Parts: sequence; structure tokens; C-alpha cells
Amino acid sequence: YKSGGTWVQQAKLVAGNADAGDKFGRSVSISGDYVVVSSPFEDTTATDSGSVYIFKRSGTTWSQQQQIQASDAADSDFLGAGIGQGGGGIAIDNDYFIIGAVNNDDGGTNTGSAYIFKRNTGSETWSEQSKLVASDPTAGDQFGTTVSISGDYAVAGAPNQDTTASNAGSAYVFKRETASLNQVGHKIPDEHTAYYAASDWICQSVSGTVG
Repeated sequence: YKSGGTWVQQAKLVAGNADAGDKFGRSVSISGDYVVVSSPFEDTTATDSGSVYIFKRSGTTWSQQQQIQASDAADSDFLGAGIGQGGGGIAIDNDYFIIGAVNNDDGGTNTGSAYIFKRNTGSETWSEQSKLVASDPTAGDQFGTTVSISGDYAVAGAPNQDTTASNAGSAYVFKRETASLNQVGHKIPDEHTAYYAASDWICQSVSGTVG
């Protein structure tokens, strides 16, 4: 936390069921009194399917509130893995958070998906509300590598998507309507020549307010 002009460590967070190789903390996000942390190699549901841990602050103490998995978790989905060692696979905004599963196979091998969770009204539990997938999934796209959420909008990056060029990447924008989210379009940079080219930032990291 910030004290004057200085940042002071307030807590160290660890999973309640930590195990070797889980890679807890690969992606993290904070909003108000809540922190969400991914553990993409956690094995509660299936081998390396991944889990997300929710912590809540009370005064200066942070306590684990819930451990949850995707409703259709499968081996090697890597929930919340993000990109490389840089994370980016989870984001929270008030009562909603989004988390990507880059190797989910609904649209083909490693097409990827993202899940929206919502805090239940009058409760301290969170439940899966929606599963997001690209409208044009292709094997290896890894949709959900980076995610962001703000208000009624959510964004998911697919850095290996090939619409413009090989691995040029796309970002997909979703809007919440009543209890669900619908894709309202996807944005692709005008020019791409190679993965990690200078203009590829839009798919490597999505954050901040969208809308």
C-alpha cells in the first residue's frame, strides 16, 4: 500500500493449497478490496487446467476467499497463463473478473477462450457467468492470452490470429447485455509483418478503460 510517497508491503499472498509447479501469481489484478490471482498449472480439476484464487482485504489483512476453476476445465488449458512470463491473463473490475484459458480447445486445438465470473449479490462467493470465444476461431490462436474488463465491456487478445498476416493477432471486444456478453466486433491493426512487431502491442497487452 502507499504511505505518503512510499510503497510499503502489506501482505504476501499464497495459495491455500500451493503445490510445486503451480506458478501461482502468473497473472494478477486488483480492484477495491479484491485481488484475483491465477495459478495456471494447478491441478485440482485436471492436469495443468489451472485455478484462480480470490483474496479480500479486511483492514490490513488479506484472506483467501475462494478458489475456482472453469466449468469445463481440461488438461493443459492453463487458466490465467497470460503471455510469456508477463501475465496479463486475468483482470478484475468491481464485481466482475475475466480470465483467459489460452489452450482451451472448443474451436480447435489451442484456439483459447475466456471466462467471466461475477460476485453473487449479497454474498462473498463468485460464480461463472459467461464463456467467451472468438467468432472465427482457428487452431493455435490462443484467444484469451491477454484480457481486460471495464464496466459492460470486456476485451480478449488472440496474438496468433491470422486475419491480416501470420500471427498478426486480433483483439475481440465484447459487451454485456443483461446477464451475458456478446461480441460486438474485433479490432485488427492495419499492418502486421511478424509476431512481436512494433505494431502488435494491441494483441500483446490490453488494459485500461475500453468503450
